[in-house]
Amino acid sequence: MRRALLAVCATVRQSVHFSAKQMSSLVVTRVPIVLQGHNVRISGTIELLVVVGTDGIPTCISVVRGHPILTSAAIDSVKNWRFRAYRRNRSFVSYSGSLVIDAKEFVEPG
Repeated sequence: MRRALLAVCATVRQSVHFSAKQMSSLVVTRVPIVLQGHNVRISGTIELLVVVGTDGIPTCISVVRGHPILTSAAIDSVKNWRFRAYRRNRSFVSYSGSLVIDAKEFVEPG
């Protein structure tokens, strides 16, 4: 499944893949995830596959699983997150990894 999702981001060639826990530790700036116009209570988690460029900016975000309302809001937010740049053999390289986000992390506009 992950390989198929990475094919969506085929323009980025990276060989480093991190687990969800490792990806969470690489987040430098986290923009709140806002559920615009949705007054419903949705619970659960979503999983995104994120490709991060050499500058720490997400270049591709794909949905692995989760409620469509949550995934849409999460993608809009994660586009503005910043990650730590990753160095391999003295050069910065792009990388990918899973982000698992709990619905409890979402905020209502306010």
